[in-house]
Amino acid sequence: MTGYYQGRFRDQWEALAAEIFADELGLPTVTPRTSLRGDAGPAEFGAGPADRIPAGLGAGPAERIAARLGAATGLELTAELVRRHDTVHALGGYLRTHARRDLCVQLPPDDRGPRPKLFYVHSASGNAFAIWALRSLLPVPLSGVRAAGLYGEREIPRTVAEFADVYLDEIRDAQPEGPYLLCGFSGGGAIAFELAGRLHERGARVGLLALIDAPAPVFGSVTVQDESTLMEDRLRELLRRVEGRVRDHADAGDPEVIDVLRAGDALAKDMGSDALRRQLTVYARLIRACAAYRPARYPGEVHYFAAEATPEHVERWKPYAGALHTYRLDAEHYEYEIFADPGFREVFAGLVDDALRRARTGSPAASGSGERC
Repeated sequence: MTGYYQGRFRDQWEALAAEIFADELGLPTVTPRTSLRGDAGPAEFGAGPADRIPAGLGAGPAERIAARLGAATGLELTAELVRRHDTVHALGGYLRTHARRDLCVQLPPDDRGPRPKLFYVHSASGNAFAIWALRSLLPVPLSGVRAAGLYGEREIPRTVAEFADVYLDEIRDAQPEGPYLLCGFSGGGAIAFELAGRLHERGARVGLLALIDAPAPVFGSVTVQDESTLMEDRLRELLRRVEGRVRDHADAGDPEVIDVLRAGDALAKDMGSDALRRQLTVYARLIRACAAYRPARYPGEVHYFAAEATPEHVERWKPYAGALHTYRLDAEHYEYEIFADPGFREVFAGLVDDALRRARTGSPAASGSGERC
């Protein structure tokens, strides 16, 4: 095993538990194995030594963690339950089974309402919790929009328009009035663009639209693999990250494949072939959806953060935007690396602050050219 996924969170529930663990335990770093007790936690989740917390923090924090997780999920949680499921991945597994899973917009109930929020649309991974890495930087509630159908709650969409159909109503329910702050990484950028256009058509104000290394509009000018091939290629890549070798073939229904992914922390212990297939399907369908996407023109400003996207790639967005501002990043096509980049953080925070200032004063969007981060 390579350890590629060790320390990474597998879904929004683990990431939510980790965020609250970090706050309540005063830890600079939290992994799925961080535990209240400092051992491997419950046997069914034990997979090696847990990350230890400072001594003496086992009682009070359990009550606070239960209260905050309950407020964020609507579940009635107790300190005893937190102590029983006392690692991040154990609590994540409990939430995965018991929390409401029909909403794609991830936002605590008490954060719903008129004040502006930043909505971050998922990439082909289907997850959108990476935005929480910016929670100490931005003065607005952060909401990850995870993939429709990721938990089997509905059919997984096949087009950018179908993804947007699901998310638009949820976003407007979470925030009934503008200004709307939207961003998306990779394939999520295309969905964010579609959402911005639809909000604008409905007379809503879009305060910010940021695309982060989003695929260029090509709508049929390139050949894209079929869904099953994309799914298998993605699975082989997941296995390569875990095993350090390339397989000639892989099947999501193969129990040996599931065991390997679980042992390598790519799948949680309570995730099986059905959950894996849904992840792979989201990946394949969003890849194909972006390749077929023909956007309508959006008359507002678009802020494009380019990591691996070439200038020619970015220029393909120009005909569809009222104004296109480009910011070059010295980073790989990876959310966490981009969000940790000082240049990105400075520019992005400035854009959010400017959007909030304009919302307060009622001033129009700022104009100007892009810059290098």
